[in-house]
Order: sequence, then C-alpha cells, then structure tokens
Amino acid sequence: MMSVSQQLAEAYRKEQEVYFQISDLVKQQREVMEIAPDPGAVLQLCNQVEDLMKEISVIEEAIEPAKRRWQETRHEGLALRAHDVELDSVLAGIQALIEETARTQIEVQEKVLAYMRRQEERTGGARKMVKVNRARAIYGAV
Repeated sequence: MMSVSQQLAEAYRKEQEVYFQISDLVKQQREVMEIAPDPGAVLQLCNQVEDLMKEISVIEEAIEPAKRRWQETRHEGLALRAHDVELDSVLAGIQALIEETARTQIEVQEKVLAYMRRQEERTGGARKMVKVNRARAIYGAV
C-alpha cells in the first residue's frame, strides 16, 4: 500500500505532465507572436491552456483528502519523511515550471500588446488619411 506522500507524489507527477503541456502551449504563443503575429491564434492556444487548467483542478479536487491526511501525519516517522523528500522534489519541479511559464506568459502579453499598439497606429493613420481625403473632396482641395 502506498503512503499518503507517495499517493500525492504520483498525483503531482500527473499534474506536472499537464504543466509541461501548458508550458509548451505558452511557448507556442510566444513563437506565434515572434514569427507571424496573430492574436487570434494566441487566443486559441489560451483556450487550450484553460482546458488543461481544468484538468489540474480535477486532480487537485481528487487529492484534497490525501493532502489533509498528509498534513496531519507529515511529521510521523522517518519512513514518511523519506517519501516527503520525493514529494518535495516533485512540488519543487512544478513550482519551477510554473515560474518559467509565468515569465513566458508575460513575454507573450507584452508582444500581443505591442502588436495591438502597432495595429492601432496603422489604423489610426489610415483613418486620418481617409478624413483628409474626404475633406479635400468636400472642399475641392487637391
């Protein structure tokens, strides 16, 4: 029979796999904005990330009782502490992955916002030219 720490480590390894998928999707978002900026494609990738986050929520909900037991028994016996080392290692890996993904998401956000500003500037310039041309047409100016 697996200890509570082992059960949690196994569940968190599954979560870690999902976080790897999320990280890959966020990296794809960055690539989209670097190679051929397309906020629509980024949004589609965001929807996939959201679906994966739901998977993590399901895992978290399923292990909630085990997490409570683990917190209650965490400091009982050397065998449990050995398993805690494994659990701590998995959790540290997840945390590092989340931090890396967050940094990449900030990069993507900055690229999307810069792209939108450039588009707005182009659109604004085009609108201005339309207004100038209308005014010239109305007032007969060449």
